Amino acid sequence: MVLAFAYAALLRTGVFEGGVRAYIHHSNRGETRQAEKGQNVGFSFEAVASVVPGLGLMVASFFISDEVQRIGFLLAPVAVTAASISAFLSGLRIARSEFDLVARVSLIRTIFVTPALLGAVLILGAVGVFIAPMAADLLMICMYATRRPRLDLRLDFHWSAARRFLRVGFPLGAMAIVYWVYRLIGSTSVGLAEGTRALGIYLFAAAPVAVLVRALSSVQAVLIPSLWGEMAGDHGNDRWVRAGNRITLAIAVMAGVVTNLAQAGFGPLVTIVAPKFTPAIPIFNALAFNVVLLMVASVPSIVLDSAKVNRQAHQLGIWVAALVVNAAANAIVLTLGLGSRAVAWNDIWVQLLVVVVIFALASPHLGGRHRLGLPMSLLFVAVPLIASAIVLALLPARAATLGETAAQLGLRVATVSAIWCAVGMPLVLRRRRIGHWAL
Repeated sequence: MVLAFAYAALLRTGVFEGGVRAYIHHSNRGETRQAEKGQNVGFSFEAVASVVPGLGLMVASFFISDEVQRIGFLLAPVAVTAASISAFLSGLRIARSEFDLVARVSLIRTIFVTPALLGAVLILGAVGVFIAPMAADLLMICMYATRRPRLDLRLDFHWSAARRFLRVGFPLGAMAIVYWVYRLIGSTSVGLAEGTRALGIYLFAAAPVAVLVRALSSVQAVLIPSLWGEMAGDHGNDRWVRAGNRITLAIAVMAGVVTNLAQAGFGPLVTIVAPKFTPAIPIFNALAFNVVLLMVASVPSIVLDSAKVNRQAHQLGIWVAALVVNAAANAIVLTLGLGSRAVAWNDIWVQLLVVVVIFALASPHLGGRHRLGLPMSLLFVAVPLIASAIVLALLPARAATLGETAAQLGLRVATVSAIWCAVGMPLVLRRRRIGHWAL
């Protein structure tokens, strides 16, 4: 039931995304009236559209016999709309670069929802499971609406503007859903073909990767309004390109170090804490590369989605194609009996292909005369990444005692640190010519 609410809240027309992009673009060009139009039209149409999935779930309640589920579906219009509007208000605050406010509100929601859930279940029974998240979303709406500076939202159902925002925003909204399905295709394939036990092992390996990616992806939320704003106010000088290349290289180094450190620590910790899940170690070692692969194309992706480049439909096509290719590759390896580890490596080579295509599509806008500099620098970042992974594969990862585990963990972390310091630091410090090309 709660998952049904989450799926319904994901459904977007794209008008809001198109309106937010217009707001960022026009506000950084000093075009206040057009910026307000983007904000108000995008919010108004998307808020109304968010009611439709909730109404669909409410209609479904008349065909459900279980009383608790029926009550949940009856609450769906309010629950889904509240979740959507809180997300919209958060997006508008991020568009204004009010990251501190968004962080505080998100923290308050996290602190509030657990005791609210326990209290609601204690007082109302199972129905409290639906009430508590809805109350948390309503609390977020109140906080976003009352904090200064005010958003100055007004209902504006300007149809021609909405159609324009829909054209540019639909791929942006659809991309979130396609990406979400794409990230689940590995576990879905394993669950359908390999059974419950194999799925549990795969999910155990995938869960830390998801946490790491989610933590690092906050960088992208900060970059979107900043980079789009710089591009809007650049007036053809492309001064943002050098900064974008530096950020890309920094993200690659940061994500690469995190990837290898995660590979260094996962095996020893699992063998001592959860030895029944040791088959997840090789799967995790493969999936961990997604940490760097999903992050390294952040800037090119943002550039493609910008109002200046306007290639979001092409990027959506890339992710749809990747989803199809990944599903087909998983079907092949599972039919051949290669198992979950092959599914994990499918996830990696498909994602690597996505990164290459995104960079190729964005390269005319990222490098000017030196557009080969950034890819060459990223290849040098790949050296310590791959070298660390190979060395870690040769080092022991299993131990019988806590002392041996600590020793192995220390050795593996020290090895990764030494490799990155020896190979990666010269690139970061720009003491090599290859780093200078990109920076």
